[in-house]
Amino acid sequence: MIQITFQAAFDPFHASFRFLRLIEITKELGELTIDQARILDFYLLFPFRAGEIKLLAGHRKYKRVASDFMHLKPYGELPSSFVLFSRMQNIQVAALDTLADNGYLAVDKYAHKIIKSTGKIAAPEISVRINELNSEQSILVEFIRVLTTEYSMYGRDGLKARTGLLEYRYDTI
Repeated sequence: MIQITFQAAFDPFHASFRFLRLIEITKELGELTIDQARILDFYLLFPFRAGEIKLLAGHRKYKRVASDFMHLKPYGELPSSFVLFSRMQNIQVAALDTLADNGYLAVDKYAHKIIKSTGKIAAPEISVRINELNSEQSILVEFIRVLTTEYSMYGRDGLKARTGLLEYRYDTI
């Protein structure tokens, strides 16, 4: 039997849309590292895996994001978060390259692995869909903002270590 399935994690167009959402969510911060954006994208796509993050005591209320979005969990089994995140890397980088090439990201910053929006606005249909999803998933948007503003990226207490998605032991801090 042949099955045809779609997995958004491996679709560069879907990844581009998610990164446009992420730019909208984090626009007040100004800049993100590529690794930071990749981690946030992972939880934007798989919010039901948010329960795996080691959160600070004051942020434990966000553990409920995982249960609130359990309905997004696909029927079939997925690999571990680490494996899935690793497999998504090429697609995420291709999506970011495309956004940079099309003027959504500052090319000079992107060359230094920094994501900074140029302020270019997506097509009206896309912008409307981004705003709809961000308002429908307001608790997830709030969670993404907390991960961005309250957690460092590097070191033993950084986002890389707390999520387990990237190696952190050799970070310079």
